[in-house]
Amino acid sequence: MHIAGLRPGRTEGEAELIGNLSLVGIRGRFCAILTERQLTLERFDGYGIRMDLESISKMRHMKVPSLPGGTPIIGAVAIGLGYSVLLPPVGWAVSVAGVISIMSYLSLRKSTLVIENGKERHMISGSDGALMRLCLMVDRVRSGDSVIDARIGLEDIAVSYTHLRAHETVLDLVCRLLLEK
Repeated sequence: MHIAGLRPGRTEGEAELIGNLSLVGIRGRFCAILTERQLTLERFDGYGIRMDLESISKMRHMKVPSLPGGTPIIGAVAIGLGYSVLLPPVGWAVSVAGVISIMSYLSLRKSTLVIENGKERHMISGSDGALMRLCLMVDRVRSGDSVIDARIGLEDIAVSYTHLRAHETVLDLVCRLLLEK
């Protein structure tokens, strides 16, 4: 991590500020500053990462589990032991604990945006609305839109996200929002 430098000045043109983000593996809260040429992820003390938009090769928005990968296996073993080996009062409790561990693994996921540029990979976590807004704005600016034009239609992303249909994924929501424009 290095000092990202001065914030974009008036000569940079418009900038979009998206706050309350965190870089996975680095302590502290970050904000993303998007200009027409670069994306800066900066902490309050000035340290951060600066990426040219041209160098970004891939962006993915995904849900990353908060619990270790072996949690469902341990839950399945607990269910099996509780059902077949242990006596009823203790067996039921162990089986319920196994079900709870599997359900916790499936439901406790945090939203993450992965940005790859060259040999580096940066994982940003935050709210779904902020990450989707950042991802869509970076994509639009990279395709030639100005920052002002990239904002159009994204004002309601946080509101629309709270009205997700039961069967929709984040990708379905983004597609639905783009089709409704």
